[in-house]
Amino acid sequence: MHAWIDYGLDSNEGRASIQHLNNIHGAFRNHTLNKDFVFILCCFTVDTIQIIEVFGWRHLDDREKRAIFDFYEQVGQRMNLKDRPTSLKEANIIVNSYIDSDTCSRYTKQGQVLTNAIHTLVQKWYGRYLPALLIRILLNAIIYVVGGATFHRKLGLPEPSRFLLYIVYILAAIRRCIMQFVPPRNGIHHLSDNLMKKDYKCPVSQANFLQVGPSKLLQQL
Repeated sequence: MHAWIDYGLDSNEGRASIQHLNNIHGAFRNHTLNKDFVFILCCFTVDTIQIIEVFGWRHLDDREKRAIFDFYEQVGQRMNLKDRPTSLKEANIIVNSYIDSDTCSRYTKQGQVLTNAIHTLVQKWYGRYLPALLIRILLNAIIYVVGGATFHRKLGLPEPSRFLLYIVYILAAIRRCIMQFVPPRNGIHHLSDNLMKKDYKCPVSQANFLQVGPSKLLQQL
């Protein structure tokens, strides 16, 4: 996914990444509905904006929010998804309606699997700096702030205390102040290259993207 941002959706790297993603999603077409994929697509738009609004060093203006929506709209087109939202307002409605529906508002085993996967990923990033218990506690509160109470409940997470939420907002405010004084990067920073080299020991390329994904699933593609 980072290759889309680093190189562009229409670059060789971007097209290869989208094609591989579609192949992986194709394995779940019999179990996952179009509306489920559209919901996830909308979450990338809505949650990205929410995260920046809470944890970013400044707020986004309307043009920047529209640019985020347009970017993921282009992703949805390349994924051949139907009934996509035509505006950021519609994307928010889709996310809220999906989360508030009877089938999506209660705890599920799939939600617990997602929670464990998110925790494992964040632990991999910050495990050398913070203990696992502290990461889980902070992540619990951050998911509550970004996703809301209903989505949080679906994941089977305990509701964070007001004190913990206060701590998260304080940390966000401190980060925002620090970022005001951090100079911008002078060179090109390709996060996709860093992740591929770190996790798969290879650079970004069309062939190397085929290594990304669950090993058992990759054997079936």
